[in-house]
Amino acid sequence: MELLPAMVMLLLASGTFSGAEAALFTLGTQGLQRVPRWARPLLDQSVSALTVILFGNLLLNLSYFALATAWARGLEPAAGATVEVLAVLAIVLFGEILPKVLAHRYPDALGRLLLPPIVLLHTVFQRPAAWLGNHWARPAQRARPLASDEVRGILERTAPGMLDDEERGLMHQVLELGSLRAGAIRRPLHKVVQVQRDQPLKEAVAALRQRRAAWAAVLDHEQQVCGILDLARAPRGRTVADVMQGVPILPELAPVAAGVPLLRARGAPFVLLVDEYGHGTGIIERGRWADTLLDRL
Repeated sequence: MELLPAMVMLLLASGTFSGAEAALFTLGTQGLQRVPRWARPLLDQSVSALTVILFGNLLLNLSYFALATAWARGLEPAAGATVEVLAVLAIVLFGEILPKVLAHRYPDALGRLLLPPIVLLHTVFQRPAAWLGNHWARPAQRARPLASDEVRGILERTAPGMLDDEERGLMHQVLELGSLRAGAIRRPLHKVVQVQRDQPLKEAVAALRQRRAAWAAVLDHEQQVCGILDLARAPRGRTVADVMQGVPILPELAPVAAGVPLLRARGAPFVLLVDEYGHGTGIIERGRWADTLLDRL
C-alpha cells in the first residue's frame, strides 16, 4: 500500500499529459485565437510539442506500471493479479480516456489548467524533441503530381475505345477545376445561415437546429463573416464568440482547386471567398460542390 500514493501521482500526471494533448489540438482546430498566447508556440512547433507530450507520457506510464508490478509481487498471486488488472483499468480510464474526453469537450478551461507544465517542459526539451521528432517523422517522398496540361496530353494520346465519350468528358471537366475561378461557383452569403458574434450561444444553437443546419457563418458588428459556428464540435460557452472557429479564406479569383487543401487542412465546413478589398462575397461549401454549381446556373 505504501506505493499507492506514488501511483496516484503518476496517474494524475499521465492524465495531465493526455488532457493537455487533446485540449491543445482541439483548440488548434477551432482557430488560433482560441489558443492562449503563451501556448501558441506548441502549435507553431507541433512536432517537438507532440514528441515532448508522448515521450513524457510514456515515461510516466512505464514508471506507473513498474510500481504496480512491484506492489503485485509482494502479494499473494490472486491479489497480485487483481492489482495488475485494476492498475491497467485505472491508467486506461483515468490516464487516457477520461482526460481526453473532458479536454475535447471543455478545451478552453482544461487547456488553461493543463498546458502550463507542457509549455515549461517544451521550453526545456524543445531542441532534442525537435531533432527526435523530425528524425523519425520525415515527410514521405511523393512523386511530382502531373500538371493539367500533361494529363490532357495523355488523354489525347489514349487509344480509341479505352475511354468512352462520357468518361473522357468527365476527365476534362475535372481538369478544368484547376483553371475554373472560385468566384464562378460561389454560394451567395444571403443563402447561408448566419448568426451574430455576440449572440448568446443557446439562442444561436436553437436557431440552427430549427433550420436543421449543422453550422452557421458568424458575423461581426460590421456584418462581415469572422468565424464559423459548427455544431459538430459540441460547442459550449456563453456567446458565439466563445466557441467560434476561424474561417479559411480564399480570393474569389483563385482557382477552385486551391480551396481543396484549405478545407482539408482546417476541417472547416466552408471556405469564405473574398474580393480584392477583403470583403466576403460567398462561400464554397464542403461536400456541396455540385449543389453550388446548380445554384449558379
